[in-house]
Amino acid sequence: MASYGSLSVPATTRSTHSSSITSRDDEASSENTPLLLSSNRFQSPRHTDESPAGTIAHGDEHSELLSVLSITGAPPIGIEVEAIPPIACSPDENGDTTLPRDDTLRYRPGSVNGDGETSEMSFHGGISKGQFWVIFCGILLANFLGAFDGTIMASTHTSVTSDFKASELASWLSTSFLLTATSFQPLYGRLSDVLGRKPPFIFSCLVFTISTLWCARAQNIYSFIAARAVCGLGAGGMMTMGAIVLSDLLPIEIRGTYQSINNLAWGLGGVLGAATGGAIADAWGWRATFGLQVPFGVICVIVLFVTMPSRDKADSATALWDRFKDFDFAGSFYLTTGLMFLILGMNLGGNVLPWSDWKILASLCIGLVLANLLVRTEAKAISPVMPLKLLASSRGLIIFNNFFSMAIINAVLFNLPLYFQAVRLESATQAGSRLLIPAIMNSASGVVTGLIITRIQRFDLTFYIGGILMVVGCFLYTIIPRELPSWAYFFFLVPCHFGSGFVFPSALLGILAMSTQTDQAVVTSTLIMLRSLGGVMGVAMSSLIVQNFLLVFLNENVTGVDREEVIERARTSVQSIFHLKGEQLRQVTDSYNSALQLCFVFIFAMSLVAGLLIAKLDLPRLPGKKRANGRMDKVMCHVGE
Repeated sequence: MASYGSLSVPATTRSTHSSSITSRDDEASSENTPLLLSSNRFQSPRHTDESPAGTIAHGDEHSELLSVLSITGAPPIGIEVEAIPPIACSPDENGDTTLPRDDTLRYRPGSVNGDGETSEMSFHGGISKGQFWVIFCGILLANFLGAFDGTIMASTHTSVTSDFKASELASWLSTSFLLTATSFQPLYGRLSDVLGRKPPFIFSCLVFTISTLWCARAQNIYSFIAARAVCGLGAGGMMTMGAIVLSDLLPIEIRGTYQSINNLAWGLGGVLGAATGGAIADAWGWRATFGLQVPFGVICVIVLFVTMPSRDKADSATALWDRFKDFDFAGSFYLTTGLMFLILGMNLGGNVLPWSDWKILASLCIGLVLANLLVRTEAKAISPVMPLKLLASSRGLIIFNNFFSMAIINAVLFNLPLYFQAVRLESATQAGSRLLIPAIMNSASGVVTGLIITRIQRFDLTFYIGGILMVVGCFLYTIIPRELPSWAYFFFLVPCHFGSGFVFPSALLGILAMSTQTDQAVVTSTLIMLRSLGGVMGVAMSSLIVQNFLLVFLNENVTGVDREEVIERARTSVQSIFHLKGEQLRQVTDSYNSALQLCFVFIFAMSLVAGLLIAKLDLPRLPGKKRANGRMDKVMCHVGE
């Protein structure tokens, strides 16, 4: 029996057609299947241009429905047999899919008990449990190294620049890394669609390892800056490819548990990089902070090379140009170079050069022109590197929410230490330590989020809780008092960071559940890229607000015969504030407080925008893994729900 909204298939019909399903699957082509194993023998019909979605809506034969859902116990041909489950029969015009809210699950059973319920989950790709854990450990190590290296410059850059006697170039140590790490992230998604997951993942790990060794052996500051730029290329790829490979290997229903472990590795690497970098540099020299990472990078390359599945031999024999015939070369160029110019302008503006400097203005203008060319190119591309339909869909709301959320977090991390130093007159060490507990809470909530999602099989609850906590936390920044006991600031600093730990994992898992298998890589890379770009924008915009309004308030408040000198020193060096006394000290701290309060209002406004983006978002709910079994009597497939 059939209806427009759903189809019910009797159990007797299933047995009649089950023998024909495997043969049809084997004949399908997988030329464009973006998976770890790319076989010419199979591609799920649901992901082709001739998807039987229309068949379902018009009530064709039940065998066609079963061909789409592939609810058989046949052994897998490769990872492409198991598209990220469970996903609706077809995406809408923007590529969004809706998970069915009934018993339609597409687990491959590990074992079935007497009641027909699945007792454990199997991994995609036909890999064993042991093989998965070895690959997963390689991914964890890659993420740990990427996070460790990304934060280690915070505590070692003074040692590096002092050794090379080039303190004026200190900002380039982080800018060069950030440029390449962000700009090339979206390319990894499309390249892995063409080449498979293994080559770009190993390439990124190899580039990271070699460039880290280069950092340790650099003989001058320019060589070190170049090494950091190459290192960013590898680190950005490791993070992106790790997320993509996990999506290929894990059913979405249990992805949250492993995402929690992944979040823990990332958080631990970031905390240890910032906390131990200075100690390692003091004990063995700054070169040791990079040299110590090299052996672990080599281990990561070996583990992934040996254990990750490769393409089928038949597919590997395909001409390289044939694989790249639909690759978006023009879009990749516009996206990469446009991001570079935008990041360069936003990162250096107000920090190294004034915003009015022609170099900053030219960089931003070139970036905007390239962004316009990118939009025009992507509208016509066959396989766009950043699909416009993705940003125009409900998944785009999740992406832009993460853009603003990361802008908030980076703006807070950049300005809170400044608040405690310039307003409360704390040392740099004291101000930095204020962020330790919020960082720990952020990692803790990130770990808990994945476990909660796996337990309750819902993405929306943790997403909304995190969004509310971020709004509340950002509001608390706007009313933070100047005079409080040190322990009391804990209640003002924790909510925002604690909430972000809920938001980011929920967004990643939710957007993957709303995407087809062919979109997994590009969706993941686009999400991560816009997160990174949001972080850059958050620092740039907050710095612009503070610097401009600080000058206004200093001119209004500071008095005395030497006011011009005091204003100039207060703007350029926070340390100069500690040398002031009496009325001028109060005037300068009041000016910083007023400027930072306006900055916190801007951050609060961004949190409201981020919250509104997901206010009415209908995230999928998973029916729960225990209801997956091999003896379903009927299948309900909701089209466009």
